Amino acid sequence: MKHVVGLGNNGRWLREKPGQGEPARKRLVVILGIALAATSVDAFAQVTAPSAGGDITNLVTANDDISLQGGNYTINLPTGVTTYSGVISGTGTLTVDSPNGASTLVLTQTPTYTLPAAQKTQTTSYDYVNSLPVTYDGLTSPNVFHGGVTVVNNPDPVSLTIGNNTTLQLGNATANAVTLNNNILDNGTLLMEEGSLTNESQVISLGGTVSGSGGITVLSPGTNGGLRLFGVNTFTGPSLYLLDGANIGSDHMYGSTPDTSFIVIKTSYLPATPVPVMGLPGQVDITQNIWEVGYENDINLNGSPGLIMFRGVYSYSDSGDDNHPSLSNAKLNFTTLKGNASERGVNIGGTIVQFGDGTTSTMFISGNAYNSYINLDNNGILGFDYNGTTTLNTAIGGGPYSNSLSTTGLGYVVITGNASNANHVIFTQGEYYNGLTQIDAGTVLQLGDGTQGDASGTPGQVGYYNSSGGNSSLLTADSANGLSTDRITDNGTLIVDNTAGAVDGITAVSLSNISGSGSLQQIGNLPLTLLANTTYTGATTIGAGSTLYLGTNSSGVAGSIASSSGVALTGTGATLDISQATAETLQDLSGAAGSIVALGSHALTVGTADSTVFAGAITDGGIGGG
Repeated sequence: MKHVVGLGNNGRWLREKPGQGEPARKRLVVILGIALAATSVDAFAQVTAPSAGGDITNLVTANDDISLQGGNYTINLPTGVTTYSGVISGTGTLTVDSPNGASTLVLTQTPTYTLPAAQKTQTTSYDYVNSLPVTYDGLTSPNVFHGGVTVVNNPDPVSLTIGNNTTLQLGNATANAVTLNNNILDNGTLLMEEGSLTNESQVISLGGTVSGSGGITVLSPGTNGGLRLFGVNTFTGPSLYLLDGANIGSDHMYGSTPDTSFIVIKTSYLPATPVPVMGLPGQVDITQNIWEVGYENDINLNGSPGLIMFRGVYSYSDSGDDNHPSLSNAKLNFTTLKGNASERGVNIGGTIVQFGDGTTSTMFISGNAYNSYINLDNNGILGFDYNGTTTLNTAIGGGPYSNSLSTTGLGYVVITGNASNANHVIFTQGEYYNGLTQIDAGTVLQLGDGTQGDASGTPGQVGYYNSSGGNSSLLTADSANGLSTDRITDNGTLIVDNTAGAVDGITAVSLSNISGSGSLQQIGNLPLTLLANTTYTGATTIGAGSTLYLGTNSSGVAGSIASSSGVALTGTGATLDISQATAETLQDLSGAAGSIVALGSHALTVGTADSTVFAGAITDGGIGGG
């Protein structure tokens, strides 16, 4: 306790009685002298640590305010929990250890000590960035960054070490603003448990970086608090964000956790990164698996001007504790569970985000429209870069949050990469975003997986399972919620493989505004209709049993594939139907036995003399009649 000089019994101020001033003052001096003599160390007195360093455990357990004097100091905790309510100031380094077994040190005030001046190496640089455009894969984001960026150069050495079997806890139910300003070597656990639901903390920013073999756990309750990390944090243990948010970096300062073993979220995960200035990469790579263990968690990527890349998998965990998350059955990622426990989502607001780094073939997020979502808003950019074939089962919409398909999204979707990694992405949902879909040279975007999908139970009810396999579509200028700016730039391959009778209920698919040097393949048994402005120059392939219609949009503009380098009908039942369009000219035409070209009342001209053999039938039928 603090000794309050000048107080008498029951904490009342001692007063001089009239005519007794001098005796009263003498009695006060005597009382204080006895009290101070009886207490050899004031619990909150400023105590000077030995300049040579050493063990200061007794000063901590006595709750002294401690002034370090430039040495290397150690706190050897007893087993159990030790709460320290003092302040450690001065200069030096500090190690918190547990020589007798697992133990915890709880700090209720922020230490203010620093490294001795002779050991400091750190400097900072600052630049104000005005109107810097950010580009991704040839696209320039319309969201221009204005603001200051700070860079830390030559970081200081570690000045705080957390030993094995040791937990350093910041805050408690009543102390909600405790932080650290040191670079930390964490070989145990750094735990944030600040405030309560009625005493919420704000976001706590660590002033230094965290390295070591340990992990970070955030248990601060409420919705306003959580953790913010800056710099390159190389700790290799887990990142457990269990009750409040995790802000890794910002648009003004770089932050990353490149070596953390995995990430568990029960709330919001909010990585961000600045633009590429002053030697910064303009990108942060999140390579770990991210596990969610309860409803109302998400990944929020709003307003970060740099690129945020995810390489791992974002999955529900139903097995193991927080330190050992796992999924007992992969179907649970596609099943509606009690309390919506398996629901996961990614919100992209004006940010550049990429799933995959070109080396993996497992999609970052898997689920269906009832338990997963991607919201793309404010002209955000979502890129996909995988090595091989992978499937996105989650729809892209606009939100808000889990109501993803209640509002159209707005942004850019890019299948990036090249032929060397054979990036082939399959969509199996009705996509609900306005904007550009770009397919790079050497890559493939496929709409539909050629199956009807698999579902059981009642949609929206506990136990409902939907594999999310089946059909896919994109919004076009002629869709009910389409815009004239909805378009596809196809410099690779666009495959459409939709199936009649799919459980997702998609029964008709049309596309328009397709440009680029790439090709189109219609290989599903659900017909595809091409409307206006299909000017792509690659080949057009129609598979066995598949039908490609050229249609006319609501403005009376007919679809055409005259720009395509050639049309190949490759099997029995492959059908090109122009009966709902107008007279058509093809650069080249080939057809297998049993294939059909249906003209209706329109003429067809094949523009080359060296066209390959057409072994099918040319009829005046089609959906337009003869």
